[in-house]
Amino acid sequence: MGDGIIIGVVDSGIWPDSRAFNDEGLGPVPTRWKGVCKSDGLFNASKHCNKKIIGARWYIKGYLHETGVNVSQFNETIEGTPSPIDIGGHGTHVASTAAGSFVSNVSYYGLNMGTFRGGAPRARLAIYKACWDAPKELCSSSDILAAMDDAVRDGVDVLSVSLGGSFPHLPEVSPDNAIAIGSFHAVAHGIPVVSSAGNDGPTTSSTEEVAPWMISVAASTLDRAFPTPITIGNNKTIMGRGLIIGKRVGFTELVQEDLPKGLSEEELKREPIPEVKGKVVLSFFKDAFEHATAAMQVAISGGLALIVVRPLDDGDLYVYSDSIPHPVVKIPIVEIDFEAGNEILEYLEKSHQATVMIGPSSVLVGKPLTPKIAGFSSRGPNALAPEILKPDIAAPGASILAAVPPEFNSNDNGFAFMSGTSMAAPHISGIIALLRSLHPHWSPAAIKSALVTTAWNEDTYKTSIFAEGSPAKVADPFD
Repeated sequence: MGDGIIIGVVDSGIWPDSRAFNDEGLGPVPTRWKGVCKSDGLFNASKHCNKKIIGARWYIKGYLHETGVNVSQFNETIEGTPSPIDIGGHGTHVASTAAGSFVSNVSYYGLNMGTFRGGAPRARLAIYKACWDAPKELCSSSDILAAMDDAVRDGVDVLSVSLGGSFPHLPEVSPDNAIAIGSFHAVAHGIPVVSSAGNDGPTTSSTEEVAPWMISVAASTLDRAFPTPITIGNNKTIMGRGLIIGKRVGFTELVQEDLPKGLSEEELKREPIPEVKGKVVLSFFKDAFEHATAAMQVAISGGLALIVVRPLDDGDLYVYSDSIPHPVVKIPIVEIDFEAGNEILEYLEKSHQATVMIGPSSVLVGKPLTPKIAGFSSRGPNALAPEILKPDIAAPGASILAAVPPEFNSNDNGFAFMSGTSMAAPHISGIIALLRSLHPHWSPAAIKSALVTTAWNEDTYKTSIFAEGSPAKVADPFD
């Protein structure tokens, strides 16, 4: 279960009051631990650090320099006084996935999801906040390097870094590649480093981290889904994917709109779309992450629900209501594939007044939902080093339920779904914690070898794992 192992997480901080970070049943903090808990802002070390969260630091000098924001201006944002507290939810979700404690009776909007736990529930957590959400989302390279250096000195056993790279991709020896350089020093000190492969799939050569000493993690789907019926006015029912709890959206007028992409909430409020008020909106998308802005626009404009049509050349978009910032959590969001979208569009164009009914969702688990490489997961090889096999391994990264701050969504249970290779990486970090508890003297290379040579390459039907895309194909070493 990861007893005695310390997982360092470089991310956006942590929400320490989450039940996922209780220290029930844990023994004393390992005596070899050299780190600290820093009390700043909303983070009180005496209250928030325990036998689970044993370290918490924050790094902001690089952020302030790169954004040109001074401390006084920063203090007036939603982040408030700099501290290890997580505002956006990413870091909390990652940390709880890697080493969250047992939490029984976890529910999601009244839907019982069972017992939650991270990959190594008895491992300890050391938090290094190097990413900030306001006034601009940014992880400064210098802050990341400082965090990784401190993690090495503090004595973590594995380092989880779910932070994406950038275009153009940087060589592993580039002085601007902070994660590659920081991980090199960590590995030299015997600390395995796990990173996310990126969310630019299914494009070839889109994976970001290429350094051979790191473990780069792709994202797979789960054997769990939430099928949601969409019944159009001609009484034909199409199955979509979403998570609509409680009452269905009754027969309501359906419209098709090309919705805006990439705008802020303030910009959207200035330009509402009156045509969608009180209606269900059907919209086609070219990119797996464009739906966030569009769904916000529908909610702001008074729309009742959004049907997201995913691209022809992509896999599932994994859009659940709480994966998008407030106020979108107040409207149902359902995704369908490109062919189903065209079928609904054809009905809409032929109908004098098209109507639609949506939901409620059900839960489907088991063998019929055999895991695949997620469509959004970045593919290899990295264009700068095509001779290096990347990603190294895949782990669940689609629709992962884990802890988040209470402000993240309207679900007061403190857990939410997120998707991305950022969610896949901490699964591997948790597994490494389990390995290190059994084999404390194994080198990072030995641990990486053990992982990649024992991972499954067959699905639940004992056939080769497939990768989402257009067309779907058998996954190869670069998926």
